[in-house]
Amino acid sequence: MPERGVSEGEEKVISLTWRSIIYDMNDRSDANIHHCFHVGRKVRIVIARRTLLAILTSALARLPAHSKSAAGVKIGAIRWDAWYTQSPKDGIRNFVQRTLSPEQWRDRAPSCTIVNELKEISFDECGVQSRIDSEIVKAHDAGIDYWAYCWFGADHPMQNAWRLHQSSTVNHLVNWCCILSFGQFVQYEDESLHEMTRQLRFHNYQSVLGGRPLLFIMQDKTGFDAVANGIRNLRLFCNNSGLRDPYVVLLVAASRRGILSETGADAIGAYERASPTPVAGDYEELAKIAESYWSALAGTGQAIVPTAMTGWDTRPRQETPVPWTPNPRSSSGEAHYFRSGTPEQIAAHVHNMLEWIRLNYSSCPAQTGLIYSWDEHDEGGSVLNSTLGAGDSILNAIGKVLK
Repeated sequence: MPERGVSEGEEKVISLTWRSIIYDMNDRSDANIHHCFHVGRKVRIVIARRTLLAILTSALARLPAHSKSAAGVKIGAIRWDAWYTQSPKDGIRNFVQRTLSPEQWRDRAPSCTIVNELKEISFDECGVQSRIDSEIVKAHDAGIDYWAYCWFGADHPMQNAWRLHQSSTVNHLVNWCCILSFGQFVQYEDESLHEMTRQLRFHNYQSVLGGRPLLFIMQDKTGFDAVANGIRNLRLFCNNSGLRDPYVVLLVAASRRGILSETGADAIGAYERASPTPVAGDYEELAKIAESYWSALAGTGQAIVPTAMTGWDTRPRQETPVPWTPNPRSSSGEAHYFRSGTPEQIAAHVHNMLEWIRLNYSSCPAQTGLIYSWDEHDEGGSVLNSTLGAGDSILNAIGKVLK
C-alpha cells in the first residue's frame, strides 16, 4: 500500500550516491534491487552498480530537448577566414573578393565588406580587433561553444582572425580548436608537434571528455597509414609533455567500418556533407542528406561527431573559379547547388543535430557537434556570420535552439 501523500506509481529521485539512490516511490519490484527500507517518507534502495548506469541514462533522456547545457553538448562552428587576411597582397583574399563581387553574390559577403562606387568589394575593415570582438560576443550569445579553425599555422595570413581571437579581451567567451588536413598533419615533426602541444594548452582550447584536447583532421589524398603514424607520434609527444591524450576526429569523405582501428583516431565525422548535389535542390534535401550521413557514420559502429549544414551553394566559385579547388560546375554546365534555407529551417536542422547527439550517447561519447559553417561565404552561401544581405538572422535563429 502506498505511503500517505504519495500517489500510485509516483517516483522522484531525492538523493544519489555511488551505491544508492533514495526515491519517493511505491513500486519496489526491480529484481536488481538488493534491499530497501523506509526513511521517513522516503524509500532507500540499494541497487547493483550495473543498474545505476541504466537509471542515470534514463534520467538524462528526460532532460528538455532544448537544454544544450543541461545535457553537456558542445557545439562548434567551422571557420575558413580568407576575409580576414591583413593585406590585399595576400593572394587568397584577392580571389574571394572576386568571387563575391558580382551583384548577385554580394549579399553573401561578410557585413564588414566595403562596396565602393565602382561596386567592387573590399575586406579592408574585416581583419580588425573590433570585428572579431563583435563576432566572439555574438557567437557566445547564440550558444556557440567553440570555433573550429581551418589551420594553416599560427603565423599564416589565413590565421589572422585566430590571432585577433587570442588577443581579444573576451577570448574566454568562445573556445577554439584546429582542423588540419591529412597532408598537413603527417608532415608534423618534433618542432611542429611541440608548437601544437603548446597550442593545445591554451586556456580557451576546446576539450571534451574531461579535458582531452579536441583535434579535427580532414581527409585528402594522403593515406590512412601515414595518418595512423602521425596520430601515434602525436599521442606519444603529448604523453611525454604531460598533456592529456587528444581526442582526434577524422573528417572523412565516406562512411566505412574500421577507420578508427586502422588509424588510432577516436571518432569520425565530416567537414561538410552535400553530396549528391542536385540542380537547384531545396534546403530540406540538404538537411536530410546531412542527417542521413550521421546515421550512416554511426552505423559503422564507430564513435562520431556529426555536422549540420547551414547551406551549400558554390555558384560563385563555379562562375569565378579559385585555384585551390577544382571548379565545382558539372561537366554538363548545369549549376548544382541547394537553395538557401530560411533561418528557421536552418535552426530546425541544428536542433535535430543537438537532439541526435543527446539521444545517441553511445555513438557520440564526446557529446559535441559541428556546424558548417561560420564563414564559408562563397562556398556554403548561408552562414552564421553576419552578412550584407542576411545580417545576423541565421545566427539569431540558431541561438533560439542552442541557448
